[in-house]
Amino acid sequence: METYAVIHFVAAAVSLSAAYFTWKRRSAPGAKWLFLLMIAAAQWTFCDGMDLSVTQLETHLMWAKASYLGAGAVPVFLLLFTLEYTQQEQRLSTKGVAMLFTVPLFGLFAALSNEQHQLVWTGFLQASGNPRVIVYQHGPIFWFLALYSFALLFVSAIVIVSFALKTGRLYRGQNISIIVAILLPWSAAVVYVHAPGLVPGFYPSIALVVSGSIMTLSILKHRLFDLVPIAREALQEKVPDGLLALDSAGQVVDLNPATIRLLELQSAKPIGQPISRLLESWPEAAAHLLVIDNEDYEFTLCSRSGSYIGFEVSVLLDNRGVYCGNLVVVRDVTDRVRNEQALKQANDELQSRVQDIESLHMKLSEQAIRDPLTGLFNRRYLSETLPREIGRAAREGYPVSFIMLDVDAFKQINDVHGHATGDHILRFLGSQLASQTRAGDIACRYGGDEFLVVLTNTALETAIERAERWRTSFQESSTSVMGLSEVATLSAGVAAFPIHGETAEQVFAAADGAMYAAKAAGRNRVTVSPCDRLSQISASL
Repeated sequence: METYAVIHFVAAAVSLSAAYFTWKRRSAPGAKWLFLLMIAAAQWTFCDGMDLSVTQLETHLMWAKASYLGAGAVPVFLLLFTLEYTQQEQRLSTKGVAMLFTVPLFGLFAALSNEQHQLVWTGFLQASGNPRVIVYQHGPIFWFLALYSFALLFVSAIVIVSFALKTGRLYRGQNISIIVAILLPWSAAVVYVHAPGLVPGFYPSIALVVSGSIMTLSILKHRLFDLVPIAREALQEKVPDGLLALDSAGQVVDLNPATIRLLELQSAKPIGQPISRLLESWPEAAAHLLVIDNEDYEFTLCSRSGSYIGFEVSVLLDNRGVYCGNLVVVRDVTDRVRNEQALKQANDELQSRVQDIESLHMKLSEQAIRDPLTGLFNRRYLSETLPREIGRAAREGYPVSFIMLDVDAFKQINDVHGHATGDHILRFLGSQLASQTRAGDIACRYGGDEFLVVLTNTALETAIERAERWRTSFQESSTSVMGLSEVATLSAGVAAFPIHGETAEQVFAAADGAMYAAKAAGRNRVTVSPCDRLSQISASL
């Protein structure tokens, strides 16, 4: 048997093996077309092998005609495989796929009827010394069919090469395998047509089987159908977020349909336009996108339709680290922004309620330590504060003076003028004490018509002067301000820490005793609690 015939039969078996491995992954994109491609290649190679095995011219012609079935279908199946593998099969309708087979079917019928027209083969020459080798003289239909096959192979190569440039390193091995598998039969066809004797045995069918073997290895090694790359266009169509690429001059380099929808773009051809022109109806967004910064940044704006659009800008650098543009991810963040606004409003309302509660708490706390009639501190506050004040004075070594005041004949005033007048007198006295004491002093309504004023860091002599001034002022205001027909007076008792005691209770008792002494001595006077220094103070006055 002719050696080349054996090679062809082995090649046919290899094609069937490749078809077997492809069939096992027939659900993958492009797998069914590659399976049919390998079957067609096996049929073509087998027919060529039989052509090289026989000696009769009629038998040669029979197998040569039969080979046109596989030879014509192979380029079509290859193109369909590349289109589906790269996910561009939508470019061909069912009618378009059927039309691709029109020329191969025409070639098959032309070969079968060549005796009537001799347009496929014009003649045959039997090689000298080897009756198994026939040299076919080709006619115009053959050249038409060859040109059609070259065109399909060329388109397939362009599709897969352009696709390979768009995919990443992850798919590099399988893309290279496909490119080599396409270029091999294309090169063999060129050699066979233009220089058939240049490379002996380098028939297109043999080269196609080698391509099939490469495909099989790619299936096993590079996971050709387990790891199918996703076309960039498919990614852009499916991604719900907008993708916008700008060059260093602010011109639009690329964008996907989601960007057009989210930014409400009206331009039919946005690619190549400056972003300032593309977003001339939204200048605020364009101004943010034209910011040149070395760091990524984000911002959110409200669109014309009232939705909130979030922009995530990533800086793009070339291989030298030089700024070359921005990649912008555009998202509809309306729900997020409105949720944040609702949360902020709820938080503001909560803070307002907390402030109201704190204000109410302070008010209640203030009411708890204040006398409701005069606004001065009450006895509760006094009992809580006095021990601390005396303790601080003891530690720091300064005096604290106590002035106990009482309205003279207050019961009689109430009986004659009524309780309203009595309350008016108490309020007046409280306002006078509050306005004429310092922030650190304690003015307190002790009970009924009794008042206690605690003067921090105040010497006894100063406290006596203050008590005398309050007594005089109260007496002078009784008729002119308070509207009484008779003069109202005060009796006051003064004591000081540490002269009259070392505790708050001791000093208070001294001041209270001095006040009762003033009443007993005739009222309307200031009396100092007796002590060792009393005579010195009286002498100084």
